[in-house]
Amino acid sequence: MGKIADVQLRSKAVILAMKNWPPNSPDLSPIENIWSILSNDVYKDPEPKTVDQLKRRLRKAWNSISLETLENLIKSLPRRMKAVIANKGNTIAY
Repeated sequence: MGKIADVQLRSKAVILAMKNWPPNSPDLSPIENIWSILSNDVYKDPEPKTVDQLKRRLRKAWNSISLETLENLIKSLPRRMKAVIANKGNTIAY
């Protein structure tokens, strides 16, 4: 098979895989958990009043997320995928 045919075949495979991907799957996206962690830290009382305060809090919140938290979120992906499949694509408790 030539290079062009190989690239076309791979492109078609990617497109087919993406067609089956849920359009909105926050249960499978660890970044959603990160946003929640950041939001809880950044917007706790008193809420930031200026853009500078917001930036400082965001940096502080981001730096306070442990490597262990990030690793645990990534390690949870296989369980999340199984749960979504078992729940026929519906929302799960993550």
